[in-house]
Amino acid sequence: MGRRIAATGVAWNAVPFAASYTFELRDAQGNLVAPLKNQPGTSFDPQTPLKPGQYTLCVYSNFANLSSNWSLTYAFEMFRPPLTITSSATDTVDATPTIIWTAANGAAAYEVIVTPAGSSAPVYVRTGITGTSHRIDVPLRNGKHLIQVRAIFPDGSRSSLSTAQQIFIGRHQA
Repeated sequence: MGRRIAATGVAWNAVPFAASYTFELRDAQGNLVAPLKNQPGTSFDPQTPLKPGQYTLCVYSNFANLSSNWSLTYAFEMFRPPLTITSSATDTVDATPTIIWTAANGAAAYEVIVTPAGSSAPVYVRTGITGTSHRIDVPLRNGKHLIQVRAIFPDGSRSSLSTAQQIFIGRHQA
């Protein structure tokens, strides 16, 4: 089942011949956010936008004389706004650079992720950072790296990952 997820609501694909839909939208603690029965449309738009956090959505279709099984549970997350990395993106020979970013009001901790350019597999991840700077404590290999930061809040919600900052470690070959 295809879905649209946004802070302003959720939607799913129509099922042929369905008369209505029943869905469960639950928060990370398992609380029902919006249980509706026999809703004719394929979307739900809450009175107030969904708060940052983790959610699950299940839907079943109601036909004239029967109902389908529940869909697979779809887990999704609403993120808080991203942080901004403020440290220099200047090329460096320092394989353990210090990363600095803007503070997120109310954040309990931060996470730093470093990925080699052209890869999707991080080579460095640190969580539980309590300040707004972090010195990479494992030397990075020479080459281009993408650095991202996110905030983690006491309620378990997270910010989106920051825009990736590119940094080059080592000397450029002439």
